[in-house]
Amino acid sequence: MPKFNHSDLSDHLELADSFTAEKFRDVFSCYQHFNEVQSRVLDDVLYSDKSLVVAAPTGSGKTAVFELAIVSLLMKLETKSYGGDIKIVYVAPIKALCTEKYNDWSMKFSQYGLRALEVTGDTDSSEYSMLQHYHLIITTPEKWDSLTRKWKDNKHLMQVVKLILIDEVHLLNDETRGPTMEAVVSRMKTVQGTILHDFRMHQAAFMKKECEDKEGDHMGSADISTLPVRFVAVSACIPNIEDVAIWLGDSNSPAIFHKFNEDARPVKLNKVVIGFNCPSGWSSFRFCLTLMYKLKGILLSYAAGKPTLIFCSTRKGVIQTSMVLYKDLTFQFTQYQREKLYYAANKLSEKKLKDMLLSGIGCHHAGIAPIDRYLVEDLFRAGCLPILVATSTLAMGVNLPAHLVIIMSTDQYVKGTYQEYPESQILQMIGRAGRPQFDTSAVAVIMTKNQLKTRYERLVEGQETLESNLHRHLAEHLNAEIVLHTITDVAVAMDWIHSTFLYVCASRRPSHYSLVHQPCDPHKIESKLQELCMRDLNALASCGVINLDGMDIKPTEMGRLMARYCIHLETMKLFQKVIGTETVIDLIKLLSKSTEYSDIQLRASERKILNCLNKNKGHECIRYPIPTRVKTADQKINMQVFSHSSYCLIQTIFGCLQIQDAGLSQECIKIIRIGQRVSKCFCQYVMSCLVKQGKNKWYRLLLSSLRLIKCLNSRLWEDSIFVARQLDRIGASYASLLAASGKTSFAALRDSSPRDIERILNKAPPFGNDIKDFVNHLPEYILSVDKSGYTVTIEVSIANQESVKQYISSGGTNNISSLVAGEPSTNVLLLHENIYDAFIVNSGTILKTINLNNHPNVKDIKVNLINERWVGLDVEASINVDEGHIKSEGVQEYLKRFAFSQGCITDQNAQIKVKRTWSRTYHQKYFSWRQLQKI
Repeated sequence: MPKFNHSDLSDHLELADSFTAEKFRDVFSCYQHFNEVQSRVLDDVLYSDKSLVVAAPTGSGKTAVFELAIVSLLMKLETKSYGGDIKIVYVAPIKALCTEKYNDWSMKFSQYGLRALEVTGDTDSSEYSMLQHYHLIITTPEKWDSLTRKWKDNKHLMQVVKLILIDEVHLLNDETRGPTMEAVVSRMKTVQGTILHDFRMHQAAFMKKECEDKEGDHMGSADISTLPVRFVAVSACIPNIEDVAIWLGDSNSPAIFHKFNEDARPVKLNKVVIGFNCPSGWSSFRFCLTLMYKLKGILLSYAAGKPTLIFCSTRKGVIQTSMVLYKDLTFQFTQYQREKLYYAANKLSEKKLKDMLLSGIGCHHAGIAPIDRYLVEDLFRAGCLPILVATSTLAMGVNLPAHLVIIMSTDQYVKGTYQEYPESQILQMIGRAGRPQFDTSAVAVIMTKNQLKTRYERLVEGQETLESNLHRHLAEHLNAEIVLHTITDVAVAMDWIHSTFLYVCASRRPSHYSLVHQPCDPHKIESKLQELCMRDLNALASCGVINLDGMDIKPTEMGRLMARYCIHLETMKLFQKVIGTETVIDLIKLLSKSTEYSDIQLRASERKILNCLNKNKGHECIRYPIPTRVKTADQKINMQVFSHSSYCLIQTIFGCLQIQDAGLSQECIKIIRIGQRVSKCFCQYVMSCLVKQGKNKWYRLLLSSLRLIKCLNSRLWEDSIFVARQLDRIGASYASLLAASGKTSFAALRDSSPRDIERILNKAPPFGNDIKDFVNHLPEYILSVDKSGYTVTIEVSIANQESVKQYISSGGTNNISSLVAGEPSTNVLLLHENIYDAFIVNSGTILKTINLNNHPNVKDIKVNLINERWVGLDVEASINVDEGHIKSEGVQEYLKRFAFSQGCITDQNAQIKVKRTWSRTYHQKYFSWRQLQKI
């Protein structure tokens, strides 16, 4: 790259100043002038329509490139007097980056009519309608992938996407997240190609009917709405950024690209690699322990009294390192700094971190409560915290630059084993060194083994080639395109592969992808890629996800579910192992083995906590304990997904047990969220694939899958006594107090005095009235079954119809319930339908019939009405066909068949026993399910 001289820089700064003096100057008010990187790319990003790729060091102001691209689009819209809808999509691999951009841009661009929306988390099919009212969509690759898998149903939204901003594009190197980023960008290229083709076909038909003057007017007004999408991607320094430019370019030419080396950094960086002795018998863990005691000398040599960021590979390493530094170092603070530290320390929810924070050492990892992390981040930004010890994920998330960055060991703990950091991650961590507003120089120190010292010295001078990882997850992304009908045969599948980054990289470096071992004819590379494609297509076909008829490809219902819920192929294979008699806990065990949970690790520090929740004599434990001690990640998940209503993480959530570890609590949220998605897919698989095959022995499995969805949505067991926990402003503690006072069902809450509720919870009026008002709007289902001749009639109604109707009409939730009928002894499914509350109240009574002529061997019929969301509303009824004996159960009777008896709990003596048990065995306001059984 040619040297950037001062005269060139002056010219660019003059151009930048003239531009920012106009309407959009406020966007760049935080810049006194544009730096070298920003100035060099300004013409291409601001005055060109072509896609753009910029590779520059961390901290070189690449965010301004995105802002210039947004302004460029707004200028074009203004020039064309376009007043229609517009969408700009920002994609970043880390939620923290999304939140940071949302907080910045929602304020910055609102004055120009752009409304920003942050869209992260798991799939929600209703979110497409929400996007209509926003212009700047800030999202992750996974979220945008899930949304665009239904783009043909929402083509009008995709037509107005004009700009896609891709942050941290070097994450294509990541084996887990890279393929999703690659697939979603390739899909957007395909979407735009399809939309432009449809528009041209429409215009060709239009031209035949309209005269030339009207035709010209129509074309001019439609130009902006059909403008091809522009991609602007930024990356850390990588040597093959031209490969990304080829991928993001069009069929005629690659995207414009700018590649900057470390000389472009605003703050010059001194990189130091220090090797330490690691005897052959030592584990990586033991080596890391020794490095902790070397940190004091490095800090004294390089910190110069300025903020230091230390990266560790594990959460446990963060705490251990902080403890060592807490004992070894003493800092002097100003009065202002001391006051800020004391104020933050008193607000920490984890008291064990308080002493370290007061001494000037902060901890940061995903297992710490979010509020604590934000406090530590603010202190570090303000310069009140000399040292911040964090896991490596911080380098990808929140922007917290420091004068000194220390990478303590180049090994990380991944899926039970230690392996070296990817080179891109090392560079990302190094890039956090340097604070442009305070420093002119910075230092990055890499602590590694002696035998690896030379390698990392070469690494910090050179760069890692960016490669595709799409081939590792090709089957899932092929299926998504097949379901969209983007791919209809093998030839089209190859055309789609040609649109991917994989194709660009494989064509240039085929040996990396084991296609060929030396440079060869492109036709041979093409043939090998087709073999790779056919291998995964055959894998999909053998699992029943697609139908492969010769060269033609068609999706199946199973494939549609897999694409809709973003499920891995191996998980779909797990689904096929069910036999039809599984209970809820059987399904929990099955789902805990799904690939979606593959990144959940079992940490050594968690084993004691999990084993106590699993089995601990004299204390509350999970409902279905694991026979052995917790040793694997899937056992950990099994505990975690079912815990908050009575029993260890799925059980600790369902069992309302307290988790004395912030890291596990954070992980529970993730596990539940994934479980909701996977369980919905499984239930749909049962109904759409198994039941519709003609085999009808799926009654018990369908009931279990419906109950599992309810458990995950409500975070309670389906027969829990903590029903009040589902209400607003009622947490685990309040729900336990109400249960201990006999308020174990919605019926008990309806019958209670508002003042009684307030007395139990020590709340002031009108808290009790609010609780009662809401509970009165919940449906009281009535279910009955009768037999006349060879017809069994099922009747569904709602006792409090007027209250429910009023609630729904005023915008309340229209609950959906599943009506399921079957014969338990033979597992035969006789009826399954979904019914909305609004349909029941508008109809008065819902009648369903079963013709016994179609089921001559049925003797006993059981009918269940299962609310999808609320625990405590389900009812059931049964009938003996031969004797005509009818038995109906309301909510109270339904609960009596389970472990918790309403009749026992409302007894005065039992109340006393429950309260004593509760206060004795679980001081955190939880009481024992097993004790309740004995009452």
